[in-house]
Amino acid sequence: MQFARDGSMEREVQWYFVDNDTPVIDMPTPFRSKKWWPEYEGPDLEVLGEVEGAERIHTTGLPNVPTAGGPPCGTPDQWHNGLATEPAMPVPVNVYGGPACCPLPPEPFLFYGCQSWTAVWSVYSLLVTGATGTFAALNGEYQMDFVGAIPGFPECNWTSPVHIPLPPPPPFSTWIMSELTPGIYPHPTLLLNSFPTNYGFHYDLTNWNALELFEAPIVFDFGPVVGPPPFVVILPGLASAVGPFCPAQGQFLPQVLVIHFQQVILSVSFGPITQDSPFTYVGPCTYSGLVLWSTVIPYLRFIPVVTRCTLTFGPGDLITLSGTTPLFSPFTYTANAAMWDGSPIALVLHGGPTFLFGMPATVLLYTQSDLPP
Repeated sequence: MQFARDGSMEREVQWYFVDNDTPVIDMPTPFRSKKWWPEYEGPDLEVLGEVEGAERIHTTGLPNVPTAGGPPCGTPDQWHNGLATEPAMPVPVNVYGGPACCPLPPEPFLFYGCQSWTAVWSVYSLLVTGATGTFAALNGEYQMDFVGAIPGFPECNWTSPVHIPLPPPPPFSTWIMSELTPGIYPHPTLLLNSFPTNYGFHYDLTNWNALELFEAPIVFDFGPVVGPPPFVVILPGLASAVGPFCPAQGQFLPQVLVIHFQQVILSVSFGPITQDSPFTYVGPCTYSGLVLWSTVIPYLRFIPVVTRCTLTFGPGDLITLSGTTPLFSPFTYTANAAMWDGSPIALVLHGGPTFLFGMPATVLLYTQSDLPP
């Protein structure tokens, strides 16, 4: 795509699917896909817009930069007439690599720009137990926030500060969950990073899909170290805390709930992949969350798709998970629970496609303070 009238700002762009209520550019513009919108619109300048003959690489349609779906960045004049020339200063970007002017969705949200995983969450909760001796101060709950690339860790990273009273000063360390550390850990890893000392252990995330609860085992780099936890638990999304009051349940519920999906593998299927999907409170007794789907079709590649689902606590102690498949077929899971205590509860499929869609017969609802068995 060429964005400058003098031909100095040619950039690769990626088109992806958005929600139906996403604001649109309500003016003629040369900046569109000629494959789907071939009619010429915009100023009478052939240089602007899609470069004729440029390669069109097909992708999954998932956004590699998260946005809240707000109004487009830029001014009406820029969208209609482009820029005179490439700006001297680069466009400011956020930690996800997107324009800083584009608002981010509310946390937690799915992100698709990491190489090792199909999708990741913007935030994770790290639960540490079992540390002893000097390392006992590590026990607790940590919020791991996405920070993008950091020195020494060029790929996707999440961090959380931690204080442990170990000499020499300064006694501060950082949990770093890293997609890749070139030359050190060529696989996803959770590190306790400190300066100026190195404690000689990390946690292996090689077999984790980044979408479900995971118990990561410790790996010693320089021989056994006495005291660190033998494993840690990583949870998608924010840790649960007592949140809004739900009249239907007559009690306060957590701000974030989690639903576990177990992938059903058939010869031909289109269903949710294995994941623990955070659902965030959006209104009275109502939660909303994203579910990642995949196709399993012989001789065809994996195609991930995301849909939004709704969890409600209704009259008669009825808990309902509802949504549609990527092919717009509605489905419903239900359970009955009076004064739900937060312990894991199975929701049963009561309406929706089963043939060719790989829908699990049940899904598991739980809070992050009461982990599933």
